[in-house]
This record gives sequence, C-alpha cells and structure tokens, in this order.
Amino acid sequence: MPAFDRAYFLERFSQLDSAELIERALTSELADEAMQAIRELLQQRGIEGERLSLRVNDVRKDMVRRSGVTNQCDFCGRSTVWSDVRDGAQKFCGETCRRNVRLFELSIDIAPELIQEHALALSLKPCPQCGKHTAPIEMWPRHRIVSLVYVCMHDTKHTLCCPRCGQRRAALAAVYSFVLGWWSVAGLFITPIYLFRNLRVAWRGRGKKTPSPQLLQHARLDLAASLQSTGLLGGRSR
Repeated sequence: MPAFDRAYFLERFSQLDSAELIERALTSELADEAMQAIRELLQQRGIEGERLSLRVNDVRKDMVRRSGVTNQCDFCGRSTVWSDVRDGAQKFCGETCRRNVRLFELSIDIAPELIQEHALALSLKPCPQCGKHTAPIEMWPRHRIVSLVYVCMHDTKHTLCCPRCGQRRAALAAVYSFVLGWWSVAGLFITPIYLFRNLRVAWRGRGKKTPSPQLLQHARLDLAASLQSTGLLGGRSR
C-alpha cells in the first residue's frame, strides 16, 4: 500500500457510515494511519468506549447473517446440494448448522475470557463418549472419504471426547477410508492424505495443553445455548 497520511484517510473515509467504517477495520489489513483515521471519525460521531464495543458487536452479527452465492453451508462449509435449509439470506446443510450459526451470533456478546474458562471446564469433565474421567477432553478429528467412479465424498468431523476415544475414532476412519476411498480418480489422490491424517491422530494424539480452536468454538456455542436457555442471553432460537 502506498504511504498516505492520516488526512488522506480522513477524507477518504468521511463518506462512509459508521457500520462501514467498523466493518472495514474488522475485515481489512489497514495501515496504522488508516486505523487512526477510523477511530477519529468514530469519536467525532460519539462512538467510543462501551458504545463502540456494542457497535462492533452489532456489525459482527450483521456480517454473520450475510451469505455468499455458493452451494456451501454458511456454517460448516459442506455442500448444500443434498440438503438446503434456509434462514433469511443464509443457507445450511442441516438444522444443526442453522441453529449453531444463530448461537454463534448470540455468542458475540460473551466475553472471550468466559469462553476460555468454559472450554477449560469442559476439558476436565468425563468423556461424553465412554463416560470415563480421562482428562483432558478435547475435540478430536477424524477424516473420512468414500468414492465410486465419478463420485467422491470426504469430510472432517470433530468430536468431544477423551484421547482414547479420539484415537479409536481416527483409527476406524482410517480403515473406512482405506476400504472405500480409492474407487475414483480423485480418491486415488485424496485417500493417502486422509489415511496419513487419521494415522497421525491415532498414533501421536494431541500434545497441546491449551484448548484447541475447535474446543473453544464448541465451548462458545455450548455456553451461548446454556445462557439462552436460562434467558440470560438473547431469545430462544427459532
């Protein structure tokens, strides 16, 4: 980006409304002078401090509700060809994803430190799959592929469970993919990758001590659902 001073950005951004200014700050990699100009313009409009935090959350929620023109689920990214659940301008591969994106929208109002605490609390609970108290509980991935001539379907799914259950699920997914993954041209290339990913999970496990991004996402949605059910956050999902 060419070097421009703050005055240039003040003139350039002055025609944008406050929501557009905030969205540009959230979604673009801007020079320090540009960010300074945005902050100054918002302050001139009386948007600062707690009011600014609330406006930022409102803009984030509006961004969540937008949908691109694709055949992919607006939550998980899977294809919506076989199942197309609509909610306003958005489309989802199923009701679960539609509900999850509405919970994610509500969770924008939850402080990040509360989500972190909830993720740590979840990691110390008994395994939802086997019921054993084998901490830490995490979101363990399994990668699966099935293909036949011209059709090739593959996905990655994370499950909240203990290390033993997670490694067993990855091993079973490796066997599943080894048997059913090779039978198309695409499968010949993708199957070895999925086998490697599953075997890496089954053999090495997860060495990180902090919650993974997947666990933080699960904790975010779980906490939003709990607060919603008690009436402390938003209304009931449709």
